[in-house]
Amino acid sequence: MANKTHQCLCFLRRLKKFGISPITLTNFHSGAVESNLLGRITAWFGNSSKSKKKLQKVVDIVQTITKINLPFIDSIYTSCCLGKATSIIKDKSHSAIPIRQKE
Repeated sequence: MANKTHQCLCFLRRLKKFGISPITLTNFHSGAVESNLLGRITAWFGNSSKSKKKLQKVVDIVQTITKINLPFIDSIYTSCCLGKATSIIKDKSHSAIPIRQKE
């Protein structure tokens, strides 16, 4: 689960080592690490406390590398689930919406 995210962290560390500006590091974090993390968080976060600890460790590492204060993994998970639920509710053709509500 965290292997792909750790690969992105390797690139982030390398960019920092080459003296890339904090703005560029933040953009890389938003594009690569964050999207990878959000893709995994909805699938794996609720399974065990071990998964939570691994994902929080990734967030802590990114925070150390980029010097950006990031939210805790619990709040990231909550906002991600709320976003997905909102998009399901807005999609009238989604299979989770009962037939009577589609009309």
